[in-house]
Amino acid sequence: MNKKIIVESVAKRVEDRFDSETSGHGWHHIDRVWQISKKIALQENKKVDMLVVELAALLHDIADHKFVKDCDVVAKKEIQSLLKEFNLEEEIINKVVNIVCKVSFSKSKGSQNIDSLEGQIVQDADRLDALGAIGIARAFAYGGSQKRRMYDPNEDLKSVNSTSSVAHFYQKLLKLRDLMNTKTAKKMATKRHQFLELFLNQFYKEWRVETQ
Repeated sequence: MNKKIIVESVAKRVEDRFDSETSGHGWHHIDRVWQISKKIALQENKKVDMLVVELAALLHDIADHKFVKDCDVVAKKEIQSLLKEFNLEEEIINKVVNIVCKVSFSKSKGSQNIDSLEGQIVQDADRLDALGAIGIARAFAYGGSQKRRMYDPNEDLKSVNSTSSVAHFYQKLLKLRDLMNTKTAKKMATKRHQFLELFLNQFYKEWRVETQ
């Protein structure tokens, strides 16, 4: 089976599984991370194993820690089970597992924690989808799914104990621009970061009824 057919088959499996997910971590998020990963890989103009990039992008949320206990164990088991159906080499499967188990913001503890270029590309793509207009929409979609307040003017927005959706901007989203691994992602992140800042500025004005 050629690589294109493998990727397309995995994409269909993932789409079927995540299409009804509504917290901002569904198929359309995964598809965007997949597409962004390919764009970054092409722009970086370096030797990249595109099969590893595409599979890791498609499977990066297969067992997200926000929804699954023992996510690393579950992710490894599910990825190995799925990819072995396509008779992929153990080395490729292990590379995909390694990326998926490290790619999230929480696993990286807000740092750049991945050595392989393939992993850095997927991590950057995932982080880029948490920025800009899409990132804002996803933040509030996830907050709503967890019954979180949109905003609490009395909370310390930078405290790890704050739980509103706006607090999430300070705990994670506004940090992402400076955590990009690749030059391509750093450029893409700049405009998206600026959009977050513009949004928050307008949000506070409207919250305080300082603008029409």
